[in-house]
Amino acid sequence: NTFYINSRKATIGSDDNLDDQVNMENVVAIINLKDKGIINIKSKYATYSRMNHNTQFSSNVEISYIGNTIYSNNLDVSFSENKSSIYNDVIFKNNFITFTIRNILMKS
Repeated sequence: NTFYINSRKATIGSDDNLDDQVNMENVVAIINLKDKGIINIKSKYATYSRMNHNTQFSSNVEISYIGNTIYSNNLDVSFSENKSSIYNDVIFKNNFITFTIRNILMKS
């Protein structure tokens, strides 16, 4: 599996060298799951940990995977715990269905 993240603007979280947080704007990320496909993620903002790659995406989050698209206000990807959480105004769409979930936490 591989993880790629890029943004138009990125700043280190604080002035001390101990902070591993990177604040990002206009973010594009790709998670390539070996033998399972590619997940594309876009968002207006993200906070990325350089230590463990955990990332909290926020504002206009769009996730695309195998013909399915999920829109939300928040997506947390925890590589250290091997899970993700999608929450706050979730909309799921594909060629067959569209549904909306308001303020309910979805975990994988």
